[in-house]
Parts: sequence; C-alpha cells; structure tokens
Amino acid sequence: MPDQASFRTSFGACCGAEFVVSRTGEAYDARARSPNRKFPLIPGQAKHLRLTSSRGHARLILKALVSPHVRSVLLLLMIVAVAVLFRFAALSHIPPGVFSDEALNGNEGIHAWRSRDLKVFYPTNNGREGLWINLIGISESILGTNALGLRSPSAIVGSLTVFCLYLLAAELWSVRTGLLSAWFLATGFWHVALSRMALRAIAVPLLLTASLCLLFRSMRALDTKSHSRSALLAIFGGFIYGLGFQTYIAYRFTPFVVLALFWVELQRHRKLAKPTGPWVRVFTLWVGAAVAAALPVGLYFLNHPSDFFARAEQVWIFAEPNPWIAFGQGLLPTAGMFNIKGDCAWLYNLGCSPQLLPPIGLLFVLGVGLSLRRACREGALARADWLLLVWFLVMLLPTLLTGGPSALRSVGALPPVFILVGIGAEFVLQKLANRSTAYHLMLAAFIATGGIEAYRYFFLWGNDPRAAYEFDASRVAIGRFLNSLPESTSRYVAFSRNDDDIRIPYDTSDGRRLPLPISAETVLFETQGHPAPTFLYEEEVEKTTLPTGSVLVLLQPDPKFYSRLKAGPKLKVATTGEITYATVE
Repeated sequence: MPDQASFRTSFGACCGAEFVVSRTGEAYDARARSPNRKFPLIPGQAKHLRLTSSRGHARLILKALVSPHVRSVLLLLMIVAVAVLFRFAALSHIPPGVFSDEALNGNEGIHAWRSRDLKVFYPTNNGREGLWINLIGISESILGTNALGLRSPSAIVGSLTVFCLYLLAAELWSVRTGLLSAWFLATGFWHVALSRMALRAIAVPLLLTASLCLLFRSMRALDTKSHSRSALLAIFGGFIYGLGFQTYIAYRFTPFVVLALFWVELQRHRKLAKPTGPWVRVFTLWVGAAVAAALPVGLYFLNHPSDFFARAEQVWIFAEPNPWIAFGQGLLPTAGMFNIKGDCAWLYNLGCSPQLLPPIGLLFVLGVGLSLRRACREGALARADWLLLVWFLVMLLPTLLTGGPSALRSVGALPPVFILVGIGAEFVLQKLANRSTAYHLMLAAFIATGGIEAYRYFFLWGNDPRAAYEFDASRVAIGRFLNSLPESTSRYVAFSRNDDDIRIPYDTSDGRRLPLPISAETVLFETQGHPAPTFLYEEEVEKTTLPTGSVLVLLQPDPKFYSRLKAGPKLKVATTGEITYATVE
C-alpha cells in the first residue's frame, strides 16, 4: 500500500472534496489548504483499511469524519445507556422485596410530600438526614408508592454517577481512563446493587465526584483567564458538595479529602511558580457555596447536637472496651474486601464475594501501584494521584471505625476504586497497543465482565432466597395478601412486644401511638393506597373483640401462636402461598 491513498466518492464530488489518508491515520481534503480540515483516525488503523471497493471507501470516509472526540462521546453514551439498563431493568421486582429501611424512607417520604412537611432531619430509625427521603417522596408522588417510585431516585443517581466519574477521570487522567472507569462502574455489582436500593448512601459518590469535577474545571477555566466561568463553576460545584452533608453520615469524612486536595494544590502551585491567590479565591468560592448548601442541616445539628452523634455512637469501635484493638482487627479484612472476602450481608453482596470481580480486582491493585509510584516520584505535581489515594483511604474510615468490611459504609470509596481500576486497565491496553490480537482480546475481556456481573446480580443474587429474606419478602407477601382482601374486610396484624427490632412510632386510627417494629414498615408500604391494617400486640388478640369475617396475620411467623390462644375470638386458620392467616368466625 502506498504512503497515502487518494480517492473520490459521490460524497466528495458533491462537496468538492478529495480525501487523502496517510499512514499516520489522518484523512483530509487534498484541495483544502487549512490544516483544520484534517480528521484524525485511530492511530495505526489507516494502514489496515482496504480501498479496493466502494464499501471500503465509505468505511474510510466514516472513520475520517468521526473524530476521536465524537467517538468518545458515542462510547460514553453507550456506557451510560448500559448503566441505565443495569439500574432500571426489572426494578419493580429485583431486589426481591422491600427492605424495612427502604420502606420507612418511602412511608415517611410520601407522608412528608402529601402533608407538605419536608424535614431537614427525620429522627426515627436512629436519625436520617432528610434530603434523600424528601426526594423519594417526590418520586412516589409521580410514579406511585411502589418499588419503582421508591427506588427510581437511586437508579437515576447511580446512572449519573457513571457519567460524572467519566468526566472526572477524563479531566485528571485521560479520556480512555475515563471510559474504562465508567464502564467498570456502570456494570460493577457493588455499585449496581446500591443503585437499586432506596438508601441515601448512594448519593455520596455522585455529589462528591460531581463537585470535585466542577472544582477542577473551574481551575482549568482560571488557567485560560475565564474568570467569570471559573467562579460560576466553583459556586455550582461547591453547592453540590454541600448538599452531600444532607445525605449520609459517611459524607462527614469528606472534608479531610478536600483539605488534602487544598494542601497538594498549594504545593503544586509553588513548585510551578504559579501565583496561589487566584486558586485560593476559587477554592474560597467553592467552600462558601458548600457552607450555604449545608447550612440547613448544620443549623439543625447545632440545635440538636445529640442527633449528630446518635448513630455514630451506636456503631463505632470507640463504644467497645478496646477500640484500637478492634481497629487493628478490622484493617486486614477491610484491605481484603476488594479481592478476598467482601461484605457478607446479602443486602449488598452475593454472599461474602469480593467487592470486585477477580480480574477487576487485579486491575485495581495494579492501579493502586501505578498511582502510588507516580505520587512518590512526582510529589505535589501528581495531584490527581494524591487525590485518588487520599480519597480512597479517607472514605474507608467509616468502615474501619465500625469494625469490618461494609459495602454500604465504604460507598464513598467507590469512585476512587473504579478510577484506579480504569488506570490499571489503561496501563494494560497501552502495553498491548502494538499487539493487535492481544489488544482486542483484552478489550473483549473487559467488555465481557459486564455480562458476568449482570448474570451475578440479576440471576444468581436476584433469585437467591437469602436475598429475598434480607429484603423482607415475607412482609411484602403479607401486604399484598391484605391488599387482595375485599375493602370491607377488617384486617389485623399482630406483632411481638418482646422482639429486639428497632421501634418506629405509629399513630393508630383510634388515637394510640404504638412502637411498631421497623419490619412492619414493609407491610405499611405495601398497603399504601389500600385499607390500612390495625396493629395489635400478640397478647392483645385474646382480649380484643374482632369483627366476624375479619382477618388476622402475624408479622413474625409463629406456627404455634394460634394453638396457644386459650381465649378470645374463634379463629379458622388457613394458608395461602407462604402466608398463614386466621379468619374470625
């Protein structure tokens, strides 16, 4: 093949253009004198193109006209589409049930929306920041009080996180690192599982990633003397960062990441002999906007300091007799959660599987080594690597300070983990760049991990009875059974006074306030929009006159309960599916 091939097509004729392709992979109009008319192809690809047919000509023109930027955008759109598919597919029935914490968020969210009483902080269930619950209420008002309305905010936020992770990785490393990182996050079991649960923790990766990305873009705008654009990006990014303090308790560790970034950036400016004043002003704008966004919950905690510490005091290691021993005992399990043994809670993981698929876990280790080497060699000039390593370590503290691996509490470490995976994958592809077959096989293997993760989540985990148990599938069945009864039928749910479940205050129709077990929230969620059941303590069944034809169900299954009754209404016990119930005769 000659060094360059020239050809004319109907497209070129109508446009008055004659395309020339060189071995370097550039296609351009031979009649144009401006170098801006060049269209770079994938490096090394042009010499493999065949120009002996019109089909080859068309393919060459297509590759000539589609720039690397356009190709990157198309790939990103495909990755985001896959992320959306992973997070919305079968969302109504996978996860297989409605976990009680999710149900409480849904019940309080829709109540707050209907009563127009959106709170900054909800004190029940050990206390929760209100932003996420309020978003769930808005979603339920649009999509209904069902699994889709309950979990759609999480699925949307999870999908946006994939997009923002690409932007941050592409900003600080390379476009290919961004695409690889986004792909592994889009399909990774860990993030997919959390993106399909109605828990506020899923907001942490998005808000932190988006806010830091905007901060770095603000700095870049400052370098190009676009001061007004820089200020706007800083304010917007800071506001997004501040919203995070209204989401999940682990977000309170993020100021350590921000302080480390500030210090490294100052050292970088000094090494490059750049003035620090403009950067400090941008950072001040970013922090000021963050304080404004966090102000509502900050004022709440100022007036209710016990709520700020309540949950942490229950779970952290400093409540134990020897906290530092507990901390040391958690170090190795936490370090091994990515490649050896992960979170064993079926709510968030497939048994005790590592948080990363084995091949991806190896890429993560490689990425850590590469970033650590650059950070040590280049010092503050490797600000991106320092940010990544500090971010990763700091956001593991919520797990370390509570005694062991937790997929939920380490949610803030998700972005740096998958960027490190992307860095490792980029390094492998670079090493194989001159070996076409090996390069494409490795790329195919990376893509195939998405299929493996889909199988693990939707087929293995989604159909496992242990996951159904953790997601209170039996209480969902109770709620749906009660909904199937005629509206005129009185319905009662009996629960134990002595179980150790978390209690949630519940106002009954007769004016009583009962401390219901949190597991009852799943039944209440399922019966939204239907006649609400009346809740009784188990010992009250014998003392209560139940109407004839009414139905009684136990919240906690107990096969011997009905046989132990010595007084009270005459009951006819029956079973439908997995539900044992009694009808008053």
